[in-house]
Amino acid sequence: MAERALREPPSHQTPIGGVEDFLDWAERQQERYEFVGGRVRAMASATVEHSTIAANVLVELGSRLRAGPCRPRDGSAGVRQGENFLSPDVTVSCVPESGRTLRHPVLIIEILSPSTANVDRGEKWTLYRTLESLRHYLLIEQHRMAAELLSRNDAADAWTLSLHEGADAVLRLDALDVSLPLSELYRGIDFEAPAA
Repeated sequence: MAERALREPPSHQTPIGGVEDFLDWAERQQERYEFVGGRVRAMASATVEHSTIAANVLVELGSRLRAGPCRPRDGSAGVRQGENFLSPDVTVSCVPESGRTLRHPVLIIEILSPSTANVDRGEKWTLYRTLESLRHYLLIEQHRMAAELLSRNDAADAWTLSLHEGADAVLRLDALDVSLPLSELYRGIDFEAPAA
């Protein structure tokens, strides 16, 4: 998730009865929200670094997946997990999906920030890993060239964590038959530039 503070919406925006009520309500809002555990959570806007990384990921995945059935989607397409609605930064699904939510993501990507890393690694990971279609969960740092890739081992329904760091690192997404050089995901990011 972006450099977006997780906060409660103003009280006049509730109550929300369930995920369908939430989706109806969320369509009328200008900001983005998630619905987790029966609670609405607002998401603040992204940093320039976050937006750049997300755009680079979409371009790299889009060019590699162009010939097949799998399609990358940006953060405006949320993921439904039971009675929860989550907004990952990027998703890939390989079956036709339409409407307000994705139900069969193969890859979910969150771009980490100091304010959201614990939620992305904890609560969201706990929910995402229950999705039967999910094969890869990728966490990308935005303030240094590093990523954590969790990949499902189908034989044991276990997950393997691989850590990737530096310009020479390559992320292998076996379920999509795709390799992503980490350097391409950070194209246009200057880690030495002062933050504005």
